[in-house]
Amino acid sequence: MEISRNNKFLGAELAAAMEIEHKYRKQGYTVTRDYVFEGNRVDLYAEKDDIKFIFEFKARPFTHNERSYFEHIRTKAKEQGIHFRVVIVNVPRSKEIKVEGIEETIFNSFMESIPDALDQLSPHTTIEGIETVEINCIDIKSYDEIIIRGSSAVTVTLNYDKDDDEGYTDSYPFTFEGVWSLKSSLIQLSHFNSLEINTNAFYK
Repeated sequence: MEISRNNKFLGAELAAAMEIEHKYRKQGYTVTRDYVFEGNRVDLYAEKDDIKFIFEFKARPFTHNERSYFEHIRTKAKEQGIHFRVVIVNVPRSKEIKVEGIEETIFNSFMESIPDALDQLSPHTTIEGIETVEINCIDIKSYDEIIIRGSSAVTVTLNYDKDDDEGYTDSYPFTFEGVWSLKSSLIQLSHFNSLEINTNAFYK
């Protein structure tokens, strides 16, 4: 599935914002996303002592209105002693999509509540791991609603006797659509809109 051009731009801008946020937090800055400045919402605001920065991230070509807007923000920021930066983001040409930490969020979700398709395979099903996720599509609505569709496989140990430490280990593919949010540069899984685990091999 092809990712729309607009979502590629949004994804690149979001990734750049995450990197800048992480960098400045490590340096002791207080960082705020979607900060309201002079009645306008700017991408990122960082402050430490008397040093202040406003960041805007741009992957798409500038429009005339955007140039005027940035000049307005630059002027107002300068009046208040705030450094203003427009970060030009290069959109990767590769079609490979990676979201750092997505496997861990899915693993934690499965550990908290084992999906029924896996739980019914044995009286004592244990989640062992999630393989590398292949992402098909990302739809970024906001920092609190990042919809990701993709596929992976889950490794489980099936145990029919709780006193038996051996069990039977197998792996089952699955597809999903989930909603993630972004908190302090880390993604968090809110819920799955859909989750299909193929356990047909178990019954053959």
